[in-house]
Amino acid sequence: RIGGYFPNLYQIGELLFTGFQKNLRSTCTRVAVKDIAQVYFEFLAASRWIRHPQKTKEMKEKFMRLFVQYRDHWVDHIPFDYKADLASSIYFESGVKSKDVDLSIIMPTLNVADLLPSLLESMYKGLQKSPNLTFEVFAVDDGSSDGTQQILREFAAKHKDNFVLLSTSSGTTQLGAGRARNRAIPLVEGRYVYFVDTDDVYDFPALAKSVEVATKRKVDLLILPYKTEYVKLQGSKIEGMLSKDQRGWNRIWSSWWWPPTGQDARKSIALDLINYPWKQLTSSKLIRDADVFFGPTRVHNDVQFHWTSIVASRNLQFHNEVVCTHRKFDPAVRGQLTEVKSVARLTAIDAIGLTQRALARQGAFEEAGGDQTLKQWIHFVKDLVKWAADRVPDEWIPEYQDRSKRLMEAWKTEDPASLRTWPYWVNGLVESPIPSAKVKVE
Repeated sequence: RIGGYFPNLYQIGELLFTGFQKNLRSTCTRVAVKDIAQVYFEFLAASRWIRHPQKTKEMKEKFMRLFVQYRDHWVDHIPFDYKADLASSIYFESGVKSKDVDLSIIMPTLNVADLLPSLLESMYKGLQKSPNLTFEVFAVDDGSSDGTQQILREFAAKHKDNFVLLSTSSGTTQLGAGRARNRAIPLVEGRYVYFVDTDDVYDFPALAKSVEVATKRKVDLLILPYKTEYVKLQGSKIEGMLSKDQRGWNRIWSSWWWPPTGQDARKSIALDLINYPWKQLTSSKLIRDADVFFGPTRVHNDVQFHWTSIVASRNLQFHNEVVCTHRKFDPAVRGQLTEVKSVARLTAIDAIGLTQRALARQGAFEEAGGDQTLKQWIHFVKDLVKWAADRVPDEWIPEYQDRSKRLMEAWKTEDPASLRTWPYWVNGLVESPIPSAKVKVE
């Protein structure tokens, strides 16, 4: 949990140094930059205490590398002639060296003991076929009770150099895949981040090639196609992408369309694709700079990551190589959260509101193309509200209809300019949380 300290340190630096960079012509401001920079770096150095509670030598070392990484990043943002004067504040832990990592994989787990061994084996064998690729893997367990944790502990013991085992809690309380992924995001050292769902199948050599492509093109988002496997008791069948996504992908690669002209066109196509995070390879720099995370809700938490990462990207490109085969299980074979009919679906409204607030913070509706982004966002929300309604238990439908109605009415009555600081919680769009005992999804 203490790893969440790092994005806070980064955002403080963003507010301080980026703002002052715009006004360095002012003598007063230049003096302020020097003084504030000294205080910030002293605070950064003092914050190193958070490494002490870490239980392993490897994690303590990772924390120190992250401190040095953050320090070096903000040192580059202060005027050169100040660096000598600030040397005593800046150059702490001079013996710590950064670790060159190409790829960080984040994998939430929950009761997947039957799937884990083959997934981990294919992951390491597949990635190690690229000898020049350096990678690290984060497994974040969300309260498994079936032997998953034991498998992960044993694997972590054998791969201490690049496998990190985390958990969302000390017991079997489940917080959801979004919070599990968020636990690992602040700790990544890879230039690119890829999110793995344990019930899907992956071509890891193709993932390694995608990292190489992204690195060469210097992209901050590389969008990838996928396949869909329908698993039933009688057997399985593999097809292409879901029909809506396939139509969008065909537009991308048709001779008259490719390449889309400008980032706005590319973002528009990407936003229409499925929300799942395994469809993209994301720059860790983009995640830090734009403060990109998953939503905190049990379901629909990937909506926030999908929209905020794509809208914030500055160099989004497509790469026509399948990495993930997404598996859709018949309920008789395996339960999946996506298809569960539960009161938890009411939190779709929370997910929408939180995502809209995050987009507003980014200035997504004010930048060039903001009108189109808002139009596309509202269209997406209407589709999601309709889709989730079919998965709400009958006794909760009136509550769901009331919440979704107030959401739609907010767009009609709110001044468009207020979207930048959309007061989602203040207005009480969702007046009370659903009792936690009723939210649990089996």
